[in-house]
Amino acid sequence: MGQVFLVLHRELRSEFVAKVLRPELCGDLRMLDRVRIEAESLGRLAHPHVVSVTDFGHSARGAPFIVMELLCGMTLSQRVKLGPVHLYDALVFARATLSALRAAHALGIVHRDIKPQNLFLHECEDGRTLLKVLDFGVARVLPDAPPAAPVPLNLPTQTGMVLGTPRFASPEAAAGRPVDARGDLYAVGLVLYLLVAGRGPFDHFRTLSQVLDAHASLVPEPPSRFAREALPGGLDEVVLKALSKQPEHRYQSAREFDAALVKVQRELAALTRARAFAAAGASRVSGELGILGELGVSGEVGVSGEVGVPELSELGASGLSELGASGLSELGALGLSELGALAKLGRPTASMQGSRPRRESPVASVRAPVISPAASCLAIAAEEQLSAPRVQASRLQAALERRISAKADRNAARPRHLSLRPMATFLLFWGTLVLTSVVGAGGATLLGRMVGSLP
Repeated sequence: MGQVFLVLHRELRSEFVAKVLRPELCGDLRMLDRVRIEAESLGRLAHPHVVSVTDFGHSARGAPFIVMELLCGMTLSQRVKLGPVHLYDALVFARATLSALRAAHALGIVHRDIKPQNLFLHECEDGRTLLKVLDFGVARVLPDAPPAAPVPLNLPTQTGMVLGTPRFASPEAAAGRPVDARGDLYAVGLVLYLLVAGRGPFDHFRTLSQVLDAHASLVPEPPSRFAREALPGGLDEVVLKALSKQPEHRYQSAREFDAALVKVQRELAALTRARAFAAAGASRVSGELGILGELGVSGEVGVSGEVGVPELSELGASGLSELGASGLSELGALGLSELGALAKLGRPTASMQGSRPRRESPVASVRAPVISPAASCLAIAAEEQLSAPRVQASRLQAALERRISAKADRNAARPRHLSLRPMATFLLFWGTLVLTSVVGAGGATLLGRMVGSLP
């Protein structure tokens, strides 16, 4: 519909992007009206996840143009082609899109073309990656929009016309029916499905009619069937609800959809921390049990015994690598009590365990693991809600010091016997010399027998 140019502002000496309507479309009144709606929509949406507009006008030949901020990075479509997207990043991208749509829907604006190509991952100067929603060219202004919304199209869209991209079209759009805000939420569900599963739910259909029919009538498979990594148990339910065929069965607002993703993020955080505990805590527990064995400490060490669950701060960067830098700022510090959700996750799948060999737990009394053998201590603690108090390594050290001190006290309490043998040996030597010279060899022999009978 438009051509994009990199432009330089003459006075500001700053670079921007100009989107200009193609010359062959400048005579189409409907296209001219759509450019106006896009410019007005972007101008009214001062949102961090929506591309900002700095100017709108017409060229000397009458072609309308929109001047926008210059973004650096790539589209989400390009990012997907580079390789798998981490599950936490997928949730962050989906929530950012919903945040932008929440602002647009509040103004009565329906995007109608949410897809990876229109979601841009902008690399900020401070190193952050910020998702931006682009291209409101086919946006619709609802009849009941507030006064601040753009003026609707002067020439409304014809009934039965399919707008947007077929691969990301809602069932009502595929059937040519009017689309409201819930159509955008369906598209976000498709984008999230693609990010976590590596493919769309209907990618096996090739023709346009097959794709539209699938969106209109076929129930998709859960994304966990195609996912490359283990998914939190609630994610399938969230995505499939967003992809419901009937709009009234979907999330009714972007806020409601976002709240469901927050719960999934927390569940993912619990699962990620469990894996971090397994990686950083299992070797520590084995080492502490080895020290106890060397010191001769007998008895069984249970989950709530001398061996404590390591704190989050003790895991270091290696244990938190799966959360990512953005994960810590987004999730914040979660309490151990939230790990109770682990009991609902069930046993690990093959994709969760990977190709690592099975490791036996060093604690003999621990039952079958929930997440992995190395995380059995943490899983049992989550199941039995043993969240407090947690015994730290200082208590283990104190127990060992008490053991050493008690052993030293027992050694000190043993009776001591004075031995005369060294003194007798000294007297034997000199006595033998004296007696040999005075009374002969018989006296020396008698003295030796006397010394041998001493303690």
